[in-house]
Amino acid sequence: MADAAGRMQQVLELLSKFSLNSLDSDWTKSVIDADFTEVGDLPSNFEDHHFSTNLSGLFSAVNNSFRHWVDLLPNLTDDNHKMSTSTLAAEDDDDSLHTRFWTELSDDLKKLMTLLFYYCYRGQRYDAREAEREFGIQAASLYFLVLCVPGSNAFRVFHPVMYRKCMETMRLATKLQVGAANPKKGRHSTAVRASQRRHQEDQMNTEAEEEEESELTMLTPSEATKLVRSLNILLHDFLRLTLRFSLKHSPDSLDETISILMEVSCSETNNASGIFVERHGPATTTALAYNSYCSLQSLCCNIHGQRKKIVMLIMKHILHNILMVPRGLSDLSGRSLNVIREHSQIFVKYILMQVKEEAYDGVYILIQHLCLQVPDKAEFRQKAAQSVVEILRFLPTHLYVRLIKWFFKFSHNEKAGHRLFMLEVISKMLGEVERSAEGSQEKPEEVVRPRRPSSNTEYQENENSDDEQVEGENSFCAVAVDHPVEIPHDRKLLSHKFLLSIIFSRCRDSAASVRSKALTLLAECTLSTNRTIMLAMQQIFVNNKPRMFTTPHISSNNINCESPVQENEEVEEEELEFPNASLVVSMLHRRALDDKVTVRKSALQVLENLMKLHNDMLTHQNFAVLAEHCRDPALLIRKQMVVSLTSLLEHYPEHDGITTTWIKAVLPLILDPEVKVQERVIEVRY
Repeated sequence: MADAAGRMQQVLELLSKFSLNSLDSDWTKSVIDADFTEVGDLPSNFEDHHFSTNLSGLFSAVNNSFRHWVDLLPNLTDDNHKMSTSTLAAEDDDDSLHTRFWTELSDDLKKLMTLLFYYCYRGQRYDAREAEREFGIQAASLYFLVLCVPGSNAFRVFHPVMYRKCMETMRLATKLQVGAANPKKGRHSTAVRASQRRHQEDQMNTEAEEEEESELTMLTPSEATKLVRSLNILLHDFLRLTLRFSLKHSPDSLDETISILMEVSCSETNNASGIFVERHGPATTTALAYNSYCSLQSLCCNIHGQRKKIVMLIMKHILHNILMVPRGLSDLSGRSLNVIREHSQIFVKYILMQVKEEAYDGVYILIQHLCLQVPDKAEFRQKAAQSVVEILRFLPTHLYVRLIKWFFKFSHNEKAGHRLFMLEVISKMLGEVERSAEGSQEKPEEVVRPRRPSSNTEYQENENSDDEQVEGENSFCAVAVDHPVEIPHDRKLLSHKFLLSIIFSRCRDSAASVRSKALTLLAECTLSTNRTIMLAMQQIFVNNKPRMFTTPHISSNNINCESPVQENEEVEEEELEFPNASLVVSMLHRRALDDKVTVRKSALQVLENLMKLHNDMLTHQNFAVLAEHCRDPALLIRKQMVVSLTSLLEHYPEHDGITTTWIKAVLPLILDPEVKVQERVIEVRY
């Protein structure tokens, strides 16, 4: 108690050196009347007096004293009312101390707030000098520390606009231009900007302003180092604030806080995993990202509102980082964007492990948005699909099944781009270990937990929340589909065979790009070493028992590759049923006649792999299809047929049918009008 009283008195003495009583009241009133949206120059007499002092030293002294005092204050928890008699007595003493602090400061409190706003405002201008930026950061720190003192709400210290202005000081990190694209990577950066325009049209005006600002002169290395060091100190002070001040009653401020912290986390563009496992210097951008994630973690506490809703806000703002289209960072190189994606993804896994049940809805919606908003570029689809699958590893089985059901419906979406992305996700999921129906999947890989800065006291999160999980709320359950589909029973969804059934259904897709992708995946499955996939391929193409899909509107002895769903009955089989070999081969023959070259190429590749898989596929009809496409109008197909038939000949050197087909179909291509085909024939011949 005595120590706290001494610290408080020292803070008051240092604050008095700002000479707030000499600040013009009319100037203060004008700032308050403008609701902290604009501010003019300081009154001349006060400015002369103020800058005759060592302002930087004064800010440092008062902030350091404030930190020592704040660190002695208790953290804000929901259990503060459950205290013993002795604890209540000690709290009464603390309350009297805090009341004395606010009483002595009350006359100059408004002047202090307006002065701090002035320095924050001046320090955030892009033409600000180094000293002005430093004053702005220190003023924001002081405001956060003042808010930490109990009773700040009663004296109306918190003002949403003032708070937002102090938070915006952290955006000075973007002046560092970290990860700026070099000329060799300009093409990729152009693609990123194009994606941002397509997917963030509502942010175009804001982005235009940020692009104009980014054209200004970059900081020198020494200025950048000093700025990063100061911003890290500011983040430490904000972390103190999250433990002792509640944002529950200002949801807009909470949303803006998360948005800004997410932008600060994009400062690290070199090493994703190093953020969470290594100690960082106080003047590194890695420390900026680490401290921003620590602050986001600290916000996931019931004192700031329902943790479920807070996690949803975090997922909303982290979405663009995972999609590799972060707001306001369109000039970053591809490698930098990928690093941002990776450490954002690690943080999502960490939130899942820490917050657990209350994070499930937020992550569920995040995955849905990743599927819906992924840019229409192959590289972006691949990275987003990889992120989806890596996050899925950390989901419990019941939520995993819930997402698989949504994936199944999403694979029939009316937009070809969505169906194509779903196949990309399935291709990644086929490489994962199957889950058991009882939820006894293997323990997910360990995610390194972020360390707390040693200067801050850890708090215990409330793990006994009684909030009910809202099923389907804020989700995309009503996704438009290209035709009605039914969702299978849960017990079938965990098998890779179910994913294979989706691939089969997309081989007849109306979009050529989707058909081609599905056939490419099918070709990969025929060569897969995964035990489940190998058994499924054998079940279709090797076993003599014909398998098929059935639907309510088609008789049981017919095939429907559009939906791997059983009739309306409680089916007892443990295995998903597949189409028989003759039906699949017939489908491949039709796809080999497709108008699109890529579809024909993929279908012929599947046919070649099947012929290698089992010699029962070495039929006259299959040889005829391959031979016919040696005269395909597409150069790509003719070159592929040379390689495919030669590969089959090497695989079955004693087979007369292959030898005859090769002589009649491949050898004449030595006279092909295209030189590249002639060269390919010569290569395989010799």
